[in-house]
Amino acid sequence: MKVLTKILIVLAVLVVLLGIAAGVLYFLATTDDNAGKYEAEPSTDIVEPAVKAALTGQETEITQDQINGFFSYYIQENGLTLAGHRVKKLYLQLGETPGAVSLYLVCEGLGKDLGITAQGQMIYLEAGKEFSLQISDMKVGRLKVPASWALSWISSRLPEGMEAQEDTVVIGSQLLRIPLGDLQASLSLDGFRTEQGRAYVRVSGAVEALQEYLQKKIGESGLGDLLSGFGISLP
Repeated sequence: MKVLTKILIVLAVLVVLLGIAAGVLYFLATTDDNAGKYEAEPSTDIVEPAVKAALTGQETEITQDQINGFFSYYIQENGLTLAGHRVKKLYLQLGETPGAVSLYLVCEGLGKDLGITAQGQMIYLEAGKEFSLQISDMKVGRLKVPASWALSWISSRLPEGMEAQEDTVVIGSQLLRIPLGDLQASLSLDGFRTEQGRAYVRVSGAVEALQEYLQKKIGESGLGDLLSGFGISLP
């Protein structure tokens, strides 16, 4: 009887300790010290320098504010999910050394909005037209988690065009296109680098976008029908 009592006491203590540990982990994971700290108004200001880069074929600077404004715009207009959880915010900070970045992500989980932060190295792989983000440090709220563990958990539930490889996320070219309002054409990212808190891009797709824009405007004006009457067709 005494032995059984001791076993029950030990089990009870273990249950209490596990409950306390779970509570602590929940508290750490759901405590977001960055809540309200990183804000960006939705905007498409990034389109102007992107078009400039596409027209000139030259590397063009884009600002951190333009990048984050576009993230907010994309999430607002299209929505974004990560491993089945709705993403409410995505914010990028550019580091001083080449390729160094910090990410702040807010998504729904555990019945609350979770603040996820990550630091790492981001490079653009021109051969495959894709981003590679190697994560060196990652936290969910205040809880530090191994990047490889977190990425293995979400790897099968990433959006199409993204994949996880150990501690690295690869973002495919189909997700690196910049929409141009109601045009079907879009701009394609052909080069990207960061240094000293700035980003530089090379972009293509301006010719196709310009052709579509002109066709649309000519069609709206009725000039297209007039030209067709003279046997003139537009590309």
